[in-house]
Amino acid sequence: MNIYDKINAIIKCNDLLTCGDLLIDFAESALLEKNKATIVKYFYERLRYYTLFDYVFDNVINDNNSLYSIYEGSNAVGKYIVLTIPEQSSPVKTLKSIKAFGNEILSNFKKPIGKGITKVKIEEIMHYLDEKYSFSNKVFANRKAMFIILNYSHKKYNSQCLVMNYDTGVVQHLFLYNMKSNSKNTPTPEAVFFHELGHALHARYMGDVKIMPEKIVQFLKELCMPTIDLLEVNQQREVFADILSVGMMYDSPFSNYDPFSYIHKNHKEVFKMLVEKMLDTI
Repeated sequence: MNIYDKINAIIKCNDLLTCGDLLIDFAESALLEKNKATIVKYFYERLRYYTLFDYVFDNVINDNNSLYSIYEGSNAVGKYIVLTIPEQSSPVKTLKSIKAFGNEILSNFKKPIGKGITKVKIEEIMHYLDEKYSFSNKVFANRKAMFIILNYSHKKYNSQCLVMNYDTGVVQHLFLYNMKSNSKNTPTPEAVFFHELGHALHARYMGDVKIMPEKIVQFLKELCMPTIDLLEVNQQREVFADILSVGMMYDSPFSNYDPFSYIHKNHKEVFKMLVEKMLDTI
């Protein structure tokens, strides 16, 4: 198999773990080639074209006026690869990074352990949020969000929210995995999805998901979380996403997915009002 056949094999791959192996093999082979720069350029161009064509086309046409697209199966695998693969730099450095990326996939992902969210359930949740809050119009206003359902479990995460700069705003893409555990303490996939929507709302509200809203942190400190300001920013972000997820789930058709039964309903009512206030000011 020549180097260009190996590139095509990666693009056509419908299994994430197999993709990890193929990426490693491609990078090792390409490092032995003389025309590394040409190969790397061709690889990235082909990868972006074939994996993002439908997303780009949908953004331009958008017959159904939706502000998010849901991908699963082989389409989701390709989207994950193209969104998370290292950026191009020098040919040798890029190929070494691609090899490391392949190894990260193999070390972090495994066959599904716990439950995963379904496309139908995502659509139910988003229909509710859009009807009640115009959530998509406000939070995904810059460019369509991708909800990428990957039928694998991750070693560290049940899901992730990728926030990227776009024009003067942000675009948010959600990676939704099968739960990494099936113990009784594992949150439901639906609760995890609400958590990632919390990150997406935070990112849109602040313009940068890495920056916490100081006034809201102070408000939460005085309300019910006296030590929130002592947490590292990354921890504050996760707590904040939980708070927003609880606010979105409270008094909704999806309240049974709320894993925080110990939080008083009065505080949950405040979290809901916080969500509404943030959406009103976007």
